[in-house]
Amino acid sequence: MAVAKDDEHEDENLSTEPDTEKSETDSETTDEDGPDRVGGLFLTASEDCREEDEETEYLVDNLVPKDSMILFTGPPKVGKTTYLLRLTKSLAEGTSFLGQEVEQTDVLYLTEQRLSSFKSEYVFECELEDSPHLHYASEGVTIELDLEEMMKRAAVAAYRTGAELLVMDTFLSFSGLEDEEENSSGAVKTALQTVRRYCSRVGLTVIIAHHDRKSGGSTIEAGRGSNVFSAAPDLVFSLRKDGNQDNARQLESKGRFSEVPEKQRIALQNGRYRTLGSSAAGLGNTTQAVLDALPGSKEEALTKTEIVDALEEKGIETSKSTVRRKLEYLRDSKDSVRQFEGDGKGNPLLHYRDVEAAFTPHGEEV
Repeated sequence: MAVAKDDEHEDENLSTEPDTEKSETDSETTDEDGPDRVGGLFLTASEDCREEDEETEYLVDNLVPKDSMILFTGPPKVGKTTYLLRLTKSLAEGTSFLGQEVEQTDVLYLTEQRLSSFKSEYVFECELEDSPHLHYASEGVTIELDLEEMMKRAAVAAYRTGAELLVMDTFLSFSGLEDEEENSSGAVKTALQTVRRYCSRVGLTVIIAHHDRKSGGSTIEAGRGSNVFSAAPDLVFSLRKDGNQDNARQLESKGRFSEVPEKQRIALQNGRYRTLGSSAAGLGNTTQAVLDALPGSKEEALTKTEIVDALEEKGIETSKSTVRRKLEYLRDSKDSVRQFEGDGKGNPLLHYRDVEAAFTPHGEEV
């Protein structure tokens, strides 16, 4: 059963914080696994920019970047919570979401609803009542906590469960901001920095749900309150109704991740969100294309950049981070896909398909 507390009670043990008291200065100047920082602050490009370090990692491919802050906006009753709980279900179970591969993880969920309605309307509806990977708390539990203490407890919960996603639904219900403060850039910035600071300590991605202003606007402008709400996060999603279909929605995004689609038409069908249109078939095609691009011998092995170039020559646009994830998937599912360190500058990883290993002794393809 998911971890949940009654509205009237708090878990006193959550006040014990993991070892996160090490100062930010200490953590940056004594990085044993990385290059030295000049003056204890600055990284040198030639030492820091390694191929394996420049990839973006995702909880949901091309949708939810790891260790990021995401603003999720939309008008009331458009289905923000439904979307976020279906996303949570996919992460908790490790099943694909909107046709994209997912990294299974525990999820922490803060809901502004009463626990009874949250469970009946969403947890049971999503068939998550027996999940050990969903952990939730209602506003009734946190109402006596300031934001600093609440985030400290969230960091402890993430540390104990291994959760990599925190959902705050909605942000204003848990931020401690008064109604008039949501328009104050200083107050909003301080609140968002507090959330980011604690999430970064334990590697949490955080999605903060927020209502649109009555006048609406573009993806960046639609959210209520200060424009810091859309400026501070790494990625902003906007969920809107699609006039062409009752259960369809427009999912738009703006942010620092070029791989995330700017616009998608999605719909909830048989309990799962699906993309509408040709983009829904992209995942399988890209994986097969990466497999087909791999040479059949170690001597001809390619770097990720060379694989990207080979795909582009065939008219398939992709990126190194996408190719990396496809290679990881192929290595897990096909024993014939190999990688090894090359001898060139920076010892880049090289990839190929061992054709002999791809067949059983009876000649049947694995």
